[in-house]
Amino acid sequence: LKKINRTLTLDKLDDLSIVIGEILINAEEHSTTKHRFSIGYFQELKQNGNHFGIFKLIILNFGKTIYDKFKDPGCPNKDAVNKMKLLSEQYTKRKYFVFKSFNEETLWTLYALQDGVTSIAPERYTKRGHGSIQFIESFFNIKGKMKEKDDVSKMTILSGNTNITFNGNYNITEKEVNGENFKYMTFNTSGNIEDKPDSKYVKFVDNYFPGTIICAKILFNNDDLILKK
Repeated sequence: LKKINRTLTLDKLDDLSIVIGEILINAEEHSTTKHRFSIGYFQELKQNGNHFGIFKLIILNFGKTIYDKFKDPGCPNKDAVNKMKLLSEQYTKRKYFVFKSFNEETLWTLYALQDGVTSIAPERYTKRGHGSIQFIESFFNIKGKMKEKDDVSKMTILSGNTNITFNGNYNITEKEVNGENFKYMTFNTSGNIEDKPDSKYVKFVDNYFPGTIICAKILFNNDDLILKK
């Protein structure tokens, strides 16, 4: 940021801290190996008289995929697993599962990102299960929404054979369940996880990644930066 003589606004700094912090926390809590890896860099750009930058970040771990963690018979959060199984039954009845396009692994990986869902036993971490939706929401705050959103920032999650891409075309929805508000990222117009997500953004991919990798490409323009004094 010193290269372009700018500093982040406080709101954007908070959002960036949440994006990076929650991803790192998730990687630590859910990794089945002792190591996590991360790399990032800032690219300075000058185009059409504008001076801005793009931040690129990758955080990954190896071991069990998101799907593997919940599919494991020893998964401590039985309630979440039972809900996933019921959802799989509904998708099977509605013939939503398509070989090499969208399957149970894809569905469960998407479900794992929803508010309140975690593979960790609830009694161990009563406040966990909100990390994924928090870093997704903070990413959208940086990217901007509707007409204010940029066309550059993008975030991708690859776990096993599942690829989920966030570019702002679908946003987080909020619903009240039993008097408590929950946030959902469903990738469909209904905002209902029981309806099939857009296959352009949630899909099965041939190349298997043995773990989970999160890639973020974030544009910092004049809306995010202030001139350094």
